[in-house]
Amino acid sequence: MTVVRVYDVLYIERRKSDGDFEIINCPLEWFPKLLGATRKERNNFRLIGVGAGDDAEGIHWPDLDEDLNIAELFVRMDKWLNRGTG
Repeated sequence: MTVVRVYDVLYIERRKSDGDFEIINCPLEWFPKLLGATRKERNNFRLIGVGAGDDAEGIHWPDLDEDLNIAELFVRMDKWLNRGTG
């Protein structure tokens, strides 16, 4: 299951292949179109890709002509959280 909510952050929750969940909260500053959008525009989205449910690949905002790849967001967040380590 993939859950998306947009507040002052982009909240995404998804079920991994092992059944566990992972959650990220991305700052809207990363997404200028979302940051500059109205609440109504930000909340008008749909999940897209393979089944568009548990295995959704992305999020589409038709009012903003914006698409985001969910897997890329998780990779980006992981890199951001782990910068400077290793």
